[in-house]
Amino acid sequence: MAERVRNGWRTVFAWDGFNRMTAAT
Repeated sequence: MAERVRNGWRTVFAWDGFNRMTAAT
C-alpha cells in the first residue's frame, strides 16, 4: 500500500509541474 501512495504522490507532483508549465505558456 505504501508503494501505491508513493506512486500517487509522484503522479500528483508530476501533474503539478505539468500544469505550471502549461500555465506559464
